[in-house]
Amino acid sequence: MKKVFLLGAAAFALLSVSVAQAAVVQFQSNASWVEPNSGDCSTGCSNNGNTYQIGNGPGNNDSTLSTIDFNSGAFSTDANDRVIGQITWVNRATTTTDSFFNLIYRLTLDFSQPNNLAADTTDFLLSVSQPTNPPGDQVGQLNVGIPGIGPFNLTGVVISDIHWVLVNGSGASTFNNGIWFNPENNTATLQLVADFRAPATAVPEPASIALFGAALLGFGGLSRRRRNGGQTAA
Repeated sequence: MKKVFLLGAAAFALLSVSVAQAAVVQFQSNASWVEPNSGDCSTGCSNNGNTYQIGNGPGNNDSTLSTIDFNSGAFSTDANDRVIGQITWVNRATTTTDSFFNLIYRLTLDFSQPNNLAADTTDFLLSVSQPTNPPGDQVGQLNVGIPGIGPFNLTGVVISDIHWVLVNGSGASTFNNGIWFNPENNTATLQLVADFRAPATAVPEPASIALFGAALLGFGGLSRRRRNGGQTAA
C-alpha cells in the first residue's frame, strides 16, 4: 500500500500545472541625450535633449540621433518584446565633426500600474565613432547599460529578456554584440524591448485530482485482492 501511496503522490505532483494571473501594466518612457563631459564632441555637435545633432548645423546634411518619449498605454502581462525605449539614427556624410566621442543615452521608466513606483533612470555610456567616409559610422556599448535597468518591484509582474532590436534600416544597418553600424545616408531605428510576464505558481487541476483519486482507489482495491488471493493460495 505504501508503494501505491508514493506512486499516487508522484503522479499528482506531475499533474500540477503552472498558471499565472494576468496583471495590467502601464509606464511612461522618457529619454534624453547627455554629454558625459562638456565638449566631448567639440566640433559641430548640439543637443536639445531628445535630438543630438552631429554636423556643422543647422543644415540638411547634419546627422542626428533622436529619442522619443511615450506612454505605453495599459497592456496585460505575457507581452513579448514590449518597447521601452527607442533611438532613430539619421546618418549623413557630415563634415568637421569629431571622429570619436562618448555620449550618454539616459532612459527613465516610470510605472503607474500595477503599482506606482518611483521613476528609475539608467545611463548608457555610448561610444560614437565616425571614421572618414565612406565606411559608415557606429555607436557602441549599447548592451552595457542593460543590467542597470530595474529591477522593478511590480506586483505580479516579472520583466525579463531586455535587449535591443533593429527594426528598420536592416538592409544596410546592422546591430551585433552591442555595436550599431549605420552606413552614410541611411536612417535606422533601434528599439529596446522587454518581456512582461506574471510569475508562475503551481496549482493542481481539479480534474486531475479527481482522476488520480479514482486511480488510488483502484490501486488500493487491486492491492487488497492480491493479498486475499495470496492467502487463499496458501
